[in-house]
Amino acid sequence: MPQHKQPQTLLSLCHAYLAYELIKICQKLQSLAQKSSPNHALSLAQKELRPFWISSLPGRIRSQLLEESQALLGTPVPNTGAIGAGPVPLYLLSILLAPDIQNIRVELCCYYGCSHQTALLKLLTIQGKGLESLQLARSALLQLDQTLLQSSLISAASLQKLILNNIANDTILGVIGKSCSNLVILDVSHSRQVTDAGLQKLLWNTDINKKVFSSRKYSNSIIKPINWAKFNKMFRPLAK
Repeated sequence: MPQHKQPQTLLSLCHAYLAYELIKICQKLQSLAQKSSPNHALSLAQKELRPFWISSLPGRIRSQLLEESQALLGTPVPNTGAIGAGPVPLYLLSILLAPDIQNIRVELCCYYGCSHQTALLKLLTIQGKGLESLQLARSALLQLDQTLLQSSLISAASLQKLILNNIANDTILGVIGKSCSNLVILDVSHSRQVTDAGLQKLLWNTDINKKVFSSRKYSNSIIKPINWAKFNKMFRPLAK
């Protein structure tokens, strides 16, 4: 008998429809931003549209919708798998991101001081507190706002996996060492500005944090010790 393609499940069809509708909404917000201002469009997304989606769908479903919507936006950035840059991904996150979402990936804009990049990092600081895995990437090697990045990393206290493709430099490694106390996996691939000195600085900052934490007395294990054992072992030769 001829083989027949299995039809999609009703759930997957519903997700695909919602993802498509979300993209259309965000494209309308982009058009509105061009006619009025980006701040007006972003405010509309956060104050008028966001409450409905946050109250109607649990974090697990919104996380899936983020992934499916991002997959529809175009070809991923080479070597990163992250979605394309621009206002549409920002509006998606403004509508769907909340502290009950644990994993996101996004492509940043390609020039320093971009309003989309600034708005994204501020959004992560407020709504990304529950993140355990964060991937940021960009197609061009340009400067990232370190102050805003540090604020978003400190806010995501449970962050265990951080991927900064084509973004990291030695200063950012120092910021990571100071900000990410529970980090287990760090990927800075394609970041040509990372040097051995930066890795040493990262390990130095984590060692200082370890000494600070170990010098305190905790009751009921309120603060967990920093989990950098695997990372230190991997880069121990560089720290000599």
